[in-house]
Amino acid sequence: MNLVQFINQILGLFGVKIISTIPEKRESQRLDELRRRNHWSTAKYTAGLDLDETRFLWFLDHVCVPYRDDFNLLLCDAAKICHGYRIDNIWFGPIDSCVLYGIIRHFRPNHIIEVGSGFSTHLMRCAIVDGNLPTRIISIDPEPRVDIHQVADTILARRVEELDVHNIVDQLNTGDILFIDSSHTIVSGGDAPFLFLEVLPNLRPGVLIHVHDTFFPYDYPEEWICTLRRGWNEQYLVHAFLAFNTTFRILWSGSYMWDRQREALIAALPHSANAKGAGSLWLQRIDS
Repeated sequence: MNLVQFINQILGLFGVKIISTIPEKRESQRLDELRRRNHWSTAKYTAGLDLDETRFLWFLDHVCVPYRDDFNLLLCDAAKICHGYRIDNIWFGPIDSCVLYGIIRHFRPNHIIEVGSGFSTHLMRCAIVDGNLPTRIISIDPEPRVDIHQVADTILARRVEELDVHNIVDQLNTGDILFIDSSHTIVSGGDAPFLFLEVLPNLRPGVLIHVHDTFFPYDYPEEWICTLRRGWNEQYLVHAFLAFNTTFRILWSGSYMWDRQREALIAALPHSANAKGAGSLWLQRIDS
């Protein structure tokens, strides 16, 4: 045992330890090099992905636009705002919100299983009430960002990876939704590997899947990685999962459309003109 290990053994009794700054310095140097290479302004994450703008525009016109006016009304409804959803929340912006609202109204799911809850849960309930739908929301989250007891039918205050796969997949049929807003990190035994390597491959055809905070064709925002040091990496797993994958269809990529079809997006959803972007990715299982 060297001196530092000995000191840390003592300090550990008080929840403190000495660490080296060398790894942090090396990471800062690596990130500086990425900046020099214009990493965050380079659209490099598209290989193997079926990012079909024609399909996305059709989706926008047929799934989102028909319910645009209802969505706009709820933004002005003080009673519904008091239920918990606000358009100005920082977690789930106007474009992603309108798409979610339209999908629920269009597909009329019987069940939504939500991994990671918050403002999106309140918006789901608004869409369900507005459409007079029988949809039940099952929320899986040990620490929801906001109170969801009045809007979720069932709350499982657990980590999703603690559940049996069949507790999730057996409840979802055609038109139902698996809504993923996870920890966004790949760790041994964590939620991201569980969802993409165990749950998604076992979903029935027709099930819809939402993945939040994906930024195709770009990497995660520079501020998130370089300043906030979030260390998120789920998007790379999502890309690898979808690359050349013919059993899951990409129905919508908000970030891709914000980058490639912004004028069309704003024309279809005028309230999105002041949006800072979008991060929702929508998939559908199309073959067993």
